[in-house]
Amino acid sequence: MTTYLFYSAMGYMGDNVSDVFSVLETNEKMKNNLMPQQKHSRIECFLWNEKSNNWEKQSTINETGPIAINRQFIPFHNTNCNERGQN
Repeated sequence: MTTYLFYSAMGYMGDNVSDVFSVLETNEKMKNNLMPQQKHSRIECFLWNEKSNNWEKQSTINETGPIAINRQFIPFHNTNCNERGQN
């Protein structure tokens, strides 16, 4: 819903959209009143370890919002978690 409202508001601004955002970015008082600090969502990534029978934290990803598709890759520290059948 917020993405829809954001893009709808830009549509209503028409040719003035760049002027409006320029004022929002350069006027500190207006910026603080209309654009509160973004909160980052922290997503913790875990991988199951078969040997220790436990979840092991791999990394934490910070995500700012749902406006665009975002893909992030993290390295796995526990690469031998599934050794069944590898005798």
